[in-house]
Amino acid sequence: MLFALIMPATDSPVKVHQFKKLDAALTACDFYNYKAGSRHYILNEEGKEYYEDFWID
Repeated sequence: MLFALIMPATDSPVKVHQFKKLDAALTACDFYNYKAGSRHYILNEEGKEYYEDFWID
């Protein structure tokens, strides 16, 4: 399964990074959420968002 880290930006197109492991995606998401002002989030192949230990629609 692949996980996508969605990185919104106000001055450029949205960036998407793919990870094979959820823990790697979570680490990157935590890093960028701490570093940047915008919210970054993770989607799975089904299009569900990972939020506070749950997959939501």
